[in-house]
Amino acid sequence: MALAPITNYDQIELDLAKKYAETWQETCDLKAFLFHRNDIECILSEKNAIAVRFYMGIKEEGDTKCPDMMVVGVYSNNEDIIITGPKSIGPNDEIRTGIYNFTMPCPRTCDFDSELYFETGPEIIGSQNCAPRDGNRTPSTDSYCNIEGFQIGLIDAVKSTTAWQTLFNLKSVLFKKEDLTEIFAQLEANDIRVYFGLDETGTERIILVGVDENGSDIFKEICEGENCDHEDCTGENCEVLIENLYINSSSLCTKESLTTCDESSELYHKV
Repeated sequence: MALAPITNYDQIELDLAKKYAETWQETCDLKAFLFHRNDIECILSEKNAIAVRFYMGIKEEGDTKCPDMMVVGVYSNNEDIIITGPKSIGPNDEIRTGIYNFTMPCPRTCDFDSELYFETGPEIIGSQNCAPRDGNRTPSTDSYCNIEGFQIGLIDAVKSTTAWQTLFNLKSVLFKKEDLTEIFAQLEANDIRVYFGLDETGTERIILVGVDENGSDIFKEICEGENCDHEDCTGENCEVLIENLYINSSSLCTKESLTTCDESSELYHKV
């Protein structure tokens, strides 16, 4: 059964998705990032958040520059939910900024066998020296949020996002609550991997695919055509298609397109 349309996202054929992903990966080592449904729902349940915004970053680990990802809740006025000042430190010195780093970026955590993964890149950020991101972390459940211990300080977040935005045009990725609800339902997965892409015009895009419990991308095959044997997709004019890929149809936050940006955010930099 074909996927239903989702506001702000369109279905995309695998060959085109691969083309966009490969074009991006030739220019940038940060290929994708993965997040779990319950973790995002925990953020959305806080402080009347109606969306989440992901920021890309570059974090120095020794002499190595490693890919970094952060996520924050977003108010209805499109402003990031970031806590600053004395309230950003809890009674036991725990960090309470509302900036979370549980998101798993690739090349730290990848599906190396994915149709959308390519062994290319300028090798500016990311290497074997970058430790996997919280590989043993347990995601949140339907009844328990496991995100509080994964907040980071504002100074570190500003440094990381500044390093990224100095080098790259794409600044952040916004997901509205209602869009995420539909995406998770349509992809029938608790984890989603978001691949970055560049289309024919050089515009930044994101490609969404479901992820199974082993961390592998889910590519669902369907047989399309009249009078086909759908068991093995044989018959005249029959074709095997991959149907469970989405691509954004609305603009992302870049240096040229500010529609989905929060220009007042501490993590948005005019560099």
